[in-house]
Amino acid sequence: AIGVLVQFGWETGLLLGGIRSALIESGEQKILTLVVNSLLETNLGMPYVYIIFAALTARFMIKTAMS
Repeated sequence: AIGVLVQFGWETGLLLGGIRSALIESGEQKILTLVVNSLLETNLGMPYVYIIFAALTARFMIKTAMS
């Protein structure tokens, strides 16, 4: 939930700054873009987080088993 809120804040800044909404005319489309980008971009890093978690967990499990 915190990640979505942080990403929403980031996207809001980009929207208000005119970066995200340069070619979008309607307010409804701007809000839709804001919500979709907030939800989508929050989860883009999850595969990498899982790979790092799996690698670290395996490393510590090997150390624990050797002790």
